[in-house]
Amino acid sequence: MLKRRLKDAGLSDAFSPHSFRATGITNFLENGGTLEVAQRIAGHADSRTTQLYDRRGQKVLLEDMERIRYRAIQQFLAWSERAGYQHLEDIEPITVDGEVQKLLDAIETSTHTGLRDRALLGVLAYTFARIGAVVNLKVEDYYPSGKRFLLRFKEKGGKEKELPVHHELEELLDQ
Repeated sequence: MLKRRLKDAGLSDAFSPHSFRATGITNFLENGGTLEVAQRIAGHADSRTTQLYDRRGQKVLLEDMERIRYRAIQQFLAWSERAGYQHLEDIEPITVDGEVQKLLDAIETSTHTGLRDRALLGVLAYTFARIGAVVNLKVEDYYPSGKRFLLRFKEKGGKEKELPVHHELEELLDQ
């Protein structure tokens, strides 16, 4: 689905679902976020790992990304379980722009398939979630809690994670 949507948007098919995580971290840093906070969001034990995701002025080698991919995902999930989503509310929101926004804008939303694909890719772009947790989301996993909406991710081993929804993602999901 991602390769087809990239082609339709006129973008390179070099993106993978994991690219959204690196793009999100880079956007966060470009919009004033600090490396320390990005490290905390991503669950990296070492800031050097987070720096590998920073694509602002350097090229990230694909083999480096793959080398740290599984370790980074495991650490992020462990951190979010220990910290709980309420600790993520203090973190400045990212803005999805550039190629990611072009991809989201290119998806035709007049069909159920287009709405589904846009929602899945939007969740990947705004949450840094792993693809397995995103594709297993159900409608009831997006729900209000006070003034905010939350997403409930079902992770490996039956664990559940709840994360607050960025206001731009909320607009996208409510379409």
